[in-house]
Amino acid sequence: MTERRNRFKTYSCIAIIVTTGAMLTFLAVSSRHGVYVSKSQFSGHERFKQLPASVTAELAVVSMGLRTVSQDVLKTVADSYYLQHLSIAADFDSTHCWIFRRLPLLDELEIFSPSFDSGLSVIVKNCPRIRTLRCVDTPLPDEEYADLYKLHSLRTLTIGNLTLTDQAVVHLSRLTQLEFLDLSGTLLSPDALDALSEELPDTKIIRPYRPGTL
Repeated sequence: MTERRNRFKTYSCIAIIVTTGAMLTFLAVSSRHGVYVSKSQFSGHERFKQLPASVTAELAVVSMGLRTVSQDVLKTVADSYYLQHLSIAADFDSTHCWIFRRLPLLDELEIFSPSFDSGLSVIVKNCPRIRTLRCVDTPLPDEEYADLYKLHSLRTLTIGNLTLTDQAVVHLSRLTQLEFLDLSGTLLSPDALDALSEELPDTKIIRPYRPGTL
């Protein structure tokens, strides 16, 4: 956490968004133009419409904890051309993936959403600079990972997907650019993991914990 906090200090503009239900309860934006903070509840995320364009345009980090994703939130994110880090803990699905077409400089992406069951191909096509990708609690089918090898800058990949099968190793074994692969949130078999380790000898692979194993 300390490392991430220090890294955030290098960004020019950061937004943290937390909501409960459809009510936005906290919004903080820090930038060279000043600090924008709201703690009052309001419906429909209307406060996003009041963000200065100078702030929206320079957003580099956005972290969202949302139960619902409104068009105002998505538009704010999509208008942040220079966005480098995006963390989404929300009811985010493939219909929202259009925002990635406007985020070509994205370096780190985290998605925590049980509704995200497709859309990696949109990310691969439009965000070629991604170095870190974390997809947790995302029931993506095996074939969704087929194009990840095209992300030549990808170095760290975390998959938290209990529906992932051993067949996915065919796709993951092509990710020779990886330095770190976290599969601790999967149910891949030891045989599949052994085969993957042979294909990716230079990649540190974190295996699922199994009682009785080290």
